[in-house]
Amino acid sequence: MTLSILAVNIVLLWLAIAVNIVITLAITRRISQPPGNKVNYLTGKIAPPFTAELSNGQKMSLSSYKNKKTALVFLSTHCLPCREKLPEILSLESVTRRLDTELVLVSSDSKDNVNALAAEFNINLDILIAPQPNNSFFQDYGVPGTPFFTVINAQGIIEEAGFLDEKWDLLTKKWKQQIPNTDKHNLVPTPSV
Repeated sequence: MTLSILAVNIVLLWLAIAVNIVITLAITRRISQPPGNKVNYLTGKIAPPFTAELSNGQKMSLSSYKNKKTALVFLSTHCLPCREKLPEILSLESVTRRLDTELVLVSSDSKDNVNALAAEFNINLDILIAPQPNNSFFQDYGVPGTPFFTVINAQGIIEEAGFLDEKWDLLTKKWKQQIPNTDKHNLVPTPSV
């Protein structure tokens, strides 16, 4: 009888320890996130300064895009959702150019991985390389994961930020609607009648 009580107590003790570990991990994960809506806590604030390199070694900073609306798209070369969204992002190049908006990709990966991605997808956009943990670009912009975007207006204020989900879809739809005489799906100029 005492042996079975001892066995039950040991099982209950291990169960309590396992529940404690799960709760501790959940709390730790929650505490490590910024307060409020993680993807919006910088919206309306001055964009943090950054420095990063292009694949050719040219140093770039926030001032490189001064007085120009800039859409930063944070991605990772090994992120499957990033790779799936990349053709759509690249198709926006002509739209953003016509809207006088810089479309810039930002990666935390190595220069070699970024160059391989650029070659694979035939990317002509700027790709800023900001390898972590040596560069705090991703942390300074509150990027919780990829793919993620941040739009900075010409005055250097963050207008919008979020994952490439419905919010991104609404933003890109709005961009396309601002271009007159354009087929909104194919982005091909339509003839005026």
